Amino acid sequence: MSDENVTCKDLIESLCGRFKAEEAGDWEATVQFEFSGDKGGNYYVQIEDASCTMSEGTAEHATATVLTSDETWLGMANGKVDPQAAFFSGDMKIKGNFADVMKINNKKIFPR
Repeated sequence: MSDENVTCKDLIESLCGRFKAEEAGDWEATVQFEFSGDKGGNYYVQIEDASCTMSEGTAEHATATVLTSDETWLGMANGKVDPQAAFFSGDMKIKGNFADVMKINNKKIFPR
């Protein structure tokens, strides 16, 4: 799949395929993603009982929420957008438990 055909859903789905339960330990979280744009949508990742599942829609009780555009998220995934710069410029907003969002980017829990 070429980069131009990748959607935010593709990236979120790939997270659970890379999940390493032994590295996550007893971490439990529900991280909501709200992406604007044509390649966006609403998805959430639930980590509990040493497993990771992805669902479309809005979680009933998210521990953290990431709000950004599809362009920003896809840019971060392909290395063209710096996540810190996106956050500090307001292009990406985080509500709730910031540590849960940081763990989503942890390469030991979610190897690339």
